[in-house]
Amino acid sequence: MIKAAPSLRRMGHQRQSTGYDDGGCDARYTRTACLWGRRPDRIADALGDALSLPPAPDPPGTPDGSGPPAPPGGAGMSTAPPPVASAGPAVLDVGCGEGRNAVRLARRGARVLAMDVSAAALENGAKAWGGSLGALGSLGAGGAGGTPGNGGGDGGGAPGSGGTSAFPRSGGIEWRRGDARTARLAPASFDGVLACSVLHWLADEAQVADVIARLQAATGPGGVHALLMFNSGHAYRPPAGEMRMPVLLPHDWYLARYAGWTVLSASDTDSTHTHRGHEEPHTHAVTRLVARKEAHA
Repeated sequence: MIKAAPSLRRMGHQRQSTGYDDGGCDARYTRTACLWGRRPDRIADALGDALSLPPAPDPPGTPDGSGPPAPPGGAGMSTAPPPVASAGPAVLDVGCGEGRNAVRLARRGARVLAMDVSAAALENGAKAWGGSLGALGSLGAGGAGGTPGNGGGDGGGAPGSGGTSAFPRSGGIEWRRGDARTARLAPASFDGVLACSVLHWLADEAQVADVIARLQAATGPGGVHALLMFNSGHAYRPPAGEMRMPVLLPHDWYLARYAGWTVLSASDTDSTHTHRGHEEPHTHAVTRLVARKEAHA
């Protein structure tokens, strides 16, 4: 199942009181209904493969399993996986955006906590992928995120309500607003963590290192991280009118953060592309890293 967030327009007063710093993301997500599209990045499947998830049930005519999305209201949800008898692995998609990777992992049977600091991104995702209406929970610094399935802290339900689990009981998505820098995530509570195009948008090297350490602490023994980030191999050329600049760290710097983990795959490649809001072709040096935490406690 996929639970949708309420309308950002109805949340306007709440956004001013949450204290979230979205880094300007809301402005970008409100300019278009689907900023990053529906096609998942291959780093999501790399995580799914490392977690031994079954292949995605690709809809006809879309071999990558990217779409079309379900119509609003949950009708035509045949593209989503049916409920499974046993709970799938608990996955955190940090900086999930509109959910293209979270949906991919859910279709493969994972229980996904899709977390983003931008309420607009979560609203876009809920509209793009459909599902039943539900409250937008938060993972704030003042309340624990909750261990999968235990209903701890305020990991589910409306902000501050507490008491309900942050995870579906079988393959599915729970949308949650949260900041990777401050969200309280229970130790060893995730089997997998996905961070796709997130870490390089933090403030500086120290903050990137701190967030990685926080995500590692929230990962159980034998758990897997799958990361994608720009590295320092190319200078960043922002689109016209954008002043925000990423933190570009060396590829080997990221590898060093995973000393003591088993690196399943690591690549440093150039990627040239365009996207909404940045139509001029531009090239990034991209690190893709998949690593497994040691199985012993």
